[in-house]
Amino acid sequence: MSTTMSPTAVNAPGRNVLPIASARVTTTYVARQLAKRWKLTLSALLITVLWAFTMTLVPRLIGSVVELVSTGGDHVAIIWRGAAIFGVGLLTAALSALNFAQLAALGQHIVADMREEVMARVVDTPAQSMENSGIGDALSRVADDVDVAASAFSYVIPSMLSHVILIAVISASLSELHPLLLLAVLLAVPPFLLTARWYLPRTNRLYKRERLALGDRAQALLTTIKGAETVHAYGLEERQSAQVTRFSAAARDITLQIVNLVLFSTLMVRTIQMVLLGFALWLCYYLHGEGNLTIGQATSSLLLITGIFWPLQEIIWSLDQVQSAGASLTRMVGVIKDPRLAAREDDTDGPAPADSSLTLRGVSHAYVRDAQGEERIVLHPLDLDVAPGESIALVGTSGAGKTTLGAIMTGALTPSHGSVAWGGVELSEMATEQRRSFASIISQETHVFMGTLADDLRLVREDASEAQLWEALAQVGADTWVRALPDGLATQVGEKGHRLTPEQTQHLALARIALQDPRVLVMDEATADEGGNATGERPLDAAADSLREGRTTVIVAHRLSQAARADRILVLSQGRIVEQGSHDELLEQGGRYAELWRAWSA
Repeated sequence: MSTTMSPTAVNAPGRNVLPIASARVTTTYVARQLAKRWKLTLSALLITVLWAFTMTLVPRLIGSVVELVSTGGDHVAIIWRGAAIFGVGLLTAALSALNFAQLAALGQHIVADMREEVMARVVDTPAQSMENSGIGDALSRVADDVDVAASAFSYVIPSMLSHVILIAVISASLSELHPLLLLAVLLAVPPFLLTARWYLPRTNRLYKRERLALGDRAQALLTTIKGAETVHAYGLEERQSAQVTRFSAAARDITLQIVNLVLFSTLMVRTIQMVLLGFALWLCYYLHGEGNLTIGQATSSLLLITGIFWPLQEIIWSLDQVQSAGASLTRMVGVIKDPRLAAREDDTDGPAPADSSLTLRGVSHAYVRDAQGEERIVLHPLDLDVAPGESIALVGTSGAGKTTLGAIMTGALTPSHGSVAWGGVELSEMATEQRRSFASIISQETHVFMGTLADDLRLVREDASEAQLWEALAQVGADTWVRALPDGLATQVGEKGHRLTPEQTQHLALARIALQDPRVLVMDEATADEGGNATGERPLDAAADSLREGRTTVIVAHRLSQAARADRILVLSQGRIVEQGSHDELLEQGGRYAELWRAWSA
């Protein structure tokens, strides 16, 4: 199946967002979801048809009562017709509830699958895609878009489908009474369709803009909340509040435009209904006068015709909400079906690296900088070979490209150009699980997940025994403070649990690495939160050194004491390697590294 994406069709110029699927791809995806649940789908449709049939019985029964009254019919017969109306009403109500439950259940099954798939794709989204699009866009898709889609599948789509079937059944009933009565239906449809054609394209554009505006607002809120300490430290409260207010106002203004369109279209619909009702009255009067309809049949006909106005109106509003849901669905399916985010079909297997060597050829990288699409080059083309078990350190001033190069070497970031190979196998040829188990990156930004400490450790290895957990903790020297916790490995950590210190959090992250046991490790400021002097041996440094033994290690050095212990040091400047060698060799050369070392030591 083609997975053509059309992000440019809905994105503002220069916007970088996660992929958005075309309408065709989205429709195909939903159709396949329905086909997977064909029994539930068929059952829901049959119940809907039966409900629509009972809806037409009540007007016919009311018409028969009028007929009996007008002809002086038997009172008992009238009472029985009244009882029949009551019984059919109860049956209609029961079928309506069952119909709604079946369709909503079908929709919820689909949304639940989509929610899991979107979340899985977002979690697996490459780092550069998330950086370019912003976490606000991703959050909007797994929160706002899922909520809109869930509401559509639970209420809007079931209602719309029911109304379409009801119109078809009412039309069949009118045709049975007299073929000319279908004229009222045929005259009713075009004005409603014209109203929808005027209304829907306008709201469609607004809903797409609204989705983007909500993503911008989420991004602004997250940035402000996450950086609250920095905001307070630099007195940026007014600036950040103004930014949030600006994005909120943009979302509000779009919503108000939608409300105004709804109000105007409501006026149009009501006017159409009144005109058509007058025509229906005249038509029934004419047919009755010609002897083609009895008074009871005319009553039934009028009730059935007016019964069409309600579902036609509801379909317009349903289409309106379906459009809103459609905008969300295209964003969700865009993440699910985009081949750049999808896991490989043969993800369980792939060529295995021969060793833990790293080979980079012609690697360069750039980030999109502005709305014109200009790129900010952070790494110029370079070649690099790292031997199995070798430890190298990346040194340079802020912005030199250290973190970017480290992320590329561990596979967390795909370079703009060039190739990366582990043990002679290019990363593009390896299965996802192989890459995840082969290499890992640890940085200062560590996270403690809610649950027990054992659960937190097992994130990298679900089947690890308790003995293996203690072994990993002991390897990095974290077992002492873990044993001192209230419940040891069973201690609840994370939000609402035992609060770990920054040093303990990083210690825990190092223990995860020991448990995972990758062959390649990239350490990006992994021990930065530890207190102590700049040159002395510190517990976290000792733990990091223990992890380096027996594996290829890349150290993104923010403290030169880390770099001094590496086998080889690469000095970067403006995205280029300008020096490389051991600590002693570089000091003897008296170049840039020697200058950095003297400045740092002083």
